[in-house]
Amino acid sequence: MHSISRRIGIVTLLTLLASTAGAQQKGRIALDLGVPTDLAVLWHAGDRFAVRPEFNFVRVSDDNNSTTRFDLGGSALLSLEPSGSLTPYIGFRAAYGWFTESNSPTVWSFAGIFGARYALDKRFGVSGETGLAFSRTHSDAAPIFNQKVFQPWGRVSALIYF
Repeated sequence: MHSISRRIGIVTLLTLLASTAGAQQKGRIALDLGVPTDLAVLWHAGDRFAVRPEFNFVRVSDDNNSTTRFDLGGSALLSLEPSGSLTPYIGFRAAYGWFTESNSPTVWSFAGIFGARYALDKRFGVSGETGLAFSRTHSDAAPIFNQKVFQPWGRVSALIYF
């Protein structure tokens, strides 16, 4: 029974991805400068499907020492029916973060996304999204930092298309 429902879900997803939509052009790439993620690349892999790898780093220092936090992540975005220059989408995001200092905590996060992109013209656009995220922080050195949290998640960005 579980196998049949999984197959139906896969066929439905493939059907949605294969259907045509006119708002996004296949193969277009955009530099996605957003908050909270500093740098991402939005790649329209198909008419309705886009992927967005993300990278972020933050240098943290105090009087005694300093460390750098790195975050790598990615999103898979499925465009819904566009309305003029506005394209709503749903998606999934996963990210992993770590510090360069040994025995520092690591963070895994996963989020369900709902958002929209608005094309200001051929080369520029903006996007905003919201969702619910699950994050897991783990530290062998300091178990007090270990936590699992469900929380709201959101992001806004400027898009520069090439």
